[in-house]
Amino acid sequence: MRLLLIRHGQTPSNVAGSLDTAHPGPGLTELGSRQAAQIPVAL
Repeated sequence: MRLLLIRHGQTPSNVAGSLDTAHPGPGLTELGSRQAAQIPVAL
């Protein structure tokens, strides 16, 4: 079995150092969108 752990991309809350647990959660920053786009490339 192979288990892959993938963390979400950067969010504005990550940059601000705050915890945002509201549903559905914060969107991604421009960097976070680029990070997310690289996941299928890496796999």
